Amino acid sequence: MIDIKKVRLMTRVSLYENSQGKKDIKMNRCRQSTYVTLKVIESVLCITIAFVLCAGLYSMRYFSEIVTEGFAVFRDTAIHLLIIYLVILVFGMFMTFFYYREKYRKAHDRIVAYDKDLARLESYMNDGSGTPEYSSLVEEEEEL
Repeated sequence: MIDIKKVRLMTRVSLYENSQGKKDIKMNRCRQSTYVTLKVIESVLCITIAFVLCAGLYSMRYFSEIVTEGFAVFRDTAIHLLIIYLVILVFGMFMTFFYYREKYRKAHDRIVAYDKDLARLESYMNDGSGTPEYSSLVEEEEEL
C-alpha cells in the first residue's frame, strides 16, 4: 500500500530541490554576515561604476569649457556631484544590507524546513511503514 503522507513529503522535497533549493543551498554555504557583506561590496562597486559613467557623460557636455577655462569654474558642480554620490552610496548600501539580510533569513528558514522534511522522510524510510507490503509483493512476483 502506498503511503500518501510519504509521497507528499517526497514530492515536496523534490519540488524544493529542483526550484528554490539550488539557490538557497548555494546562498547558505556561507554565514549571513559574509553573504551580506559581499553583496554590499558588490553594490558599492556597481553604484560607483554607474556614477562615474554618469558623471563622465555629464562632464562631456562641458568638456570644451573645462579645457579652455580650467576646472576651477566647475569646482562647485564637482562638490555637488560628490555629495550626490555619497548620498546615493549610503542609501544604496543600507537598502542592499536590509534586502539581502532578509533574503538570507527567508532562505535559511526554507532550508531549516527542508532539513526537517528530510529528517521526517528518513524516519519514514527507517521505520519501514508501508514497505513490508511492497517488499512482499515484489518477492511474490519474483517467485512467479
